[in-house]
Amino acid sequence: MSQPIGILKEKKTNKKTKNISWNESNLQTLEKVYLEKIGLTPSPKKNLKKNLKNKNQTTNLELFDEEFIKQKENTHRKEFLEKRNQYQKRQKEMISQIPLVIEGIEETIKSQEEVNENENENENENENEKD
Repeated sequence: MSQPIGILKEKKTNKKTKNISWNESNLQTLEKVYLEKIGLTPSPKKNLKKNLKNKNQTTNLELFDEEFIKQKENTHRKEFLEKRNQYQKRQKEMISQIPLVIEGIEETIKSQEEVNENENENENENENEKD
């Protein structure tokens, strides 16, 4: 109990296992071997080639992400432009039909006036006949 926390007691080892002193260099070599087997860090001989490959892979992934984002933006932009063009075409069609609508309204007004005049004449004739 008198030992501070963090310092471990030495354990008795079997005769079959070797007692390894875990100094800094042993830890570094163990870490290097482990990482080489995983494929994360290259061995010193292949250091440059693997570093370049790893850098290229990350940049390729970044480029893929950028391209994916650009494609998404482009598709959204294309959809927006298509919708805007359709809207503008509809607006132009509606504007081009305004004179026809105005003519139709004028004709209906004239025909309504004629109908009103005919009704007034008929009413006047009916009143004259009654008198």
